[in-house]
Amino acid sequence: MSPVSAAAMQAMYEQNTGEVPIEIVTVDNPDAPGVAPFPLRVANHPADVVSNGNTFTAGSFEVIPPDQEAGLTEVAMKVGLNAPPHEFIAALRPLTCVPTFLVQVVLVSDPDVILREWADLKLRNVDADNVSIVFELRYEQLSEVPFPGHRYSVPLFPGLY
Repeated sequence: MSPVSAAAMQAMYEQNTGEVPIEIVTVDNPDAPGVAPFPLRVANHPADVVSNGNTFTAGSFEVIPPDQEAGLTEVAMKVGLNAPPHEFIAALRPLTCVPTFLVQVVLVSDPDVILREWADLKLRNVDADNVSIVFELRYEQLSEVPFPGHRYSVPLFPGLY
């Protein structure tokens, strides 16, 4: 994440401004990164956006960032794509692993400068209907990973006994 640009700082402090911060989202398959149709890229803007050489398809969605005060690490993202949502679901449905999400905030005037970034978010739940897809994302919590991963029993570890 880079420091906030002068244009972004000026836009934050002005009463009226033409600068518009938008969210761009990248969904990737960790088992086969870059293999079609992944990564899926969508921008919260009425027109396609090119950021750092990647084209993000126009879409409409809401990003609810982590609650800093409560110390929660969850991000809920409501996505209502302009394209039929079945295309997005069709790409995610055959996955056998949990896709990773990258959520970034950029300015429309300078989309190559990342203002804020949430990386390596894991998909927790999906709720879809005719007009929207709701993704529940969260960071992987090390405290929730079972350790040790196995019981040290005779069938699994006969050499210990």
